[in-house]
Amino acid sequence: MCRLAAYLGPPLDLQRFLLAPEHSLYRQSWAPREMREAVLNADGYGFGWRTEQGQPATYVCTQPIWADGNLPGLAISLRSPLWLANVRSATPGQAVNTANTQPFLQDDLMYLHNGYLQDFNDGLRAQFHHCLPAAAQARIQGSSDSEYLLALILRHRSPANGMTTAALRAAWQELAEMMQQRKALLNVILAHGERLLVSRHALNGDCPSLYYCTGSAELPGAVRVASERLDPDPNWRCVPEHCLLVLESGEVVAEEPL
Repeated sequence: MCRLAAYLGPPLDLQRFLLAPEHSLYRQSWAPREMREAVLNADGYGFGWRTEQGQPATYVCTQPIWADGNLPGLAISLRSPLWLANVRSATPGQAVNTANTQPFLQDDLMYLHNGYLQDFNDGLRAQFHHCLPAAAQARIQGSSDSEYLLALILRHRSPANGMTTAALRAAWQELAEMMQQRKALLNVILAHGERLLVSRHALNGDCPSLYYCTGSAELPGAVRVASERLDPDPNWRCVPEHCLLVLESGEVVAEEPL
């Protein structure tokens, strides 16, 4: 399990996104309030942003977020209209290394996953190898269930329409056939262009916590998503269970049940 957060809106300093909120992702690394299956997120962290040239970029570190001496300087130097971040509690059996540390970046898409696939290292990975084309497998850099899940999602991406809720829905349907009675926790954030696609979902288990915030007086024109509310802003809302959200231009533009 992990904790994650995202921001889309007017350009914002990394400091204000990642470190400054009262219940920031930084604080959630050692004091989460709503994690059911772990108590600490000390197996690395990472963040992604869009550069001044409009290109997505990521920074990942295998140290706990509080131990990274580079972070204070980065936090006051980087500014972006898009942020994704993750503090990691590695699933047992999955290595702690940079290739397994989110956010993951493929072409113009950034991705976060909070959850796990039960028995991934005990037979399920082989099923992914059967269903994923060779080209998709060749792009997998790490060994985590999260990255294989991204490959499955991308297999359903439409060349014409890009990343859509239909792609996520199709991926979850295919995954349900693979999982049978095994548990899959599927909180996902995908950043593509000027939109965030958000999934709060689970198979054979309870959905991890997930919230979104629009209409904030402190951050007008912005949308935020986080595993736990980042601050006391009354505009935080719980993402409905088994639901897909599309967020653009400071608002929710689509909400679809799964």
